[in-house]
Amino acid sequence: MGLIIALDDNNEAVGELFWDDGESTGTVSSKSYISYDFKVSNNVLQMNVTNNNYVDPNQLVFEEIKILGLVQELASVTVLQNNDIQASPHNITYDPVNKVAVIQGLRLELGKSYSLRWTLGTSINERYDCHPSPNASKEKCEQLGCVWTFKTITPCPITTLKKSPSPSVL
Repeated sequence: MGLIIALDDNNEAVGELFWDDGESTGTVSSKSYISYDFKVSNNVLQMNVTNNNYVDPNQLVFEEIKILGLVQELASVTVLQNNDIQASPHNITYDPVNKVAVIQGLRLELGKSYSLRWTLGTSINERYDCHPSPNASKEKCEQLGCVWTFKTITPCPITTLKKSPSPSVL
């Protein structure tokens, strides 16, 4: 099962999910369903269960979360349940052209509340090749105060200047 999140201009989103057996009548009045409230703010997805009176016979899980409108690559994602970090063998892909991040392999059980907290990588607009010679290396870039990031996707530059707390003139 997947979840698609479309971020607004403030990198926020809200939504709801209603899940029942899809066949029975009266599930709302008998509260025989699962419902969620979703909220994204400050690089955190809150998946809050608001009703959990249904057990899905297929043992569904949230396997994939797709985030649309993300202007920076996800550097890491942490899954929490009841504020406890959960082991999660997920992987992250990012498409900078379409600004879409995909987190796969999550296995978040339907009917349980979770939080996903992520950190963003360096914006593609802040990257440049600080050592464009053919013999560039991690050591040479670090000597220049840069962060070595080897990317095989072109035309993505391979190094990033570290941000300093205060600007300086060279």
